Amino acid sequence: MIVLCGSLVVIVNSTLKSSYTSLSTTPKTGQTPLPKPNGKPIIDDNFSDNNNNWNLFQASGYGAAIQQHTLVMSEGNGKIFLEHVPGAQSLTDFRADMTYTHLQNNNQAYVGLLFRRQTLPGDQSFRGYELKIAADTGQYAIKKVVDPPANHAPGEVNAVVNLASGSLDKMLQPGAPIQASLIVSGTSMTLYVNGALVTSCDDSSSTDPYTTGSVSLLLQNGTDGTPARVAFSHFALYDTGNSTPSI
Repeated sequence: MIVLCGSLVVIVNSTLKSSYTSLSTTPKTGQTPLPKPNGKPIIDDNFSDNNNNWNLFQASGYGAAIQQHTLVMSEGNGKIFLEHVPGAQSLTDFRADMTYTHLQNNNQAYVGLLFRRQTLPGDQSFRGYELKIAADTGQYAIKKVVDPPANHAPGEVNAVVNLASGSLDKMLQPGAPIQASLIVSGTSMTLYVNGALVTSCDDSSSTDPYTTGSVSLLLQNGTDGTPARVAFSHFALYDTGNSTPSI
């Protein structure tokens, strides 16, 4: 394993310039089993219907639909598509479990979460934490999106602090379901993939940590121009802290 540690629907332009900073921590990898869920369940969805009120729509190049017991997200505009998780408006500590399948092979797309998202006025930029897992290569990253430096270039709307990144020990098989779990407690974030511990990192960056915020599913299109499509067959979110009531 290579490790470098450290309802709204929004499309965010992924081509905007960003600044990058890396942090170093000690990765925790191995055979540590995924613990059983605990905490208050906010949502536990197998997508047999839309009783949980996901924002379903089809627009130019992107959209979300429930099809054959899955939530299908598609993105073909070269941007990041964020689908807000119902009931997850303001969370502190939580656990997210998701099972998904990429519907295009050989497409360098990313699936993950935007969490502890901060509400900002004005444009579509955002602040918060990102989890991204690549479709084909098994690369992953947990990043913190922060304000750009004072001397930032025109059009630069954010900077990114790399908290953890690397490659999975086992390559992801094309067309096979992927199970990913993210456990967030305080400034600690722990990622499991297919039941195995991948990494655990801590936000010890120079900027204040984000302590609460909303949670969204994330789909980022690859660079080869092929539209990205992913089908979620299960998604569960547990409140494991003292979050304020969500709407």
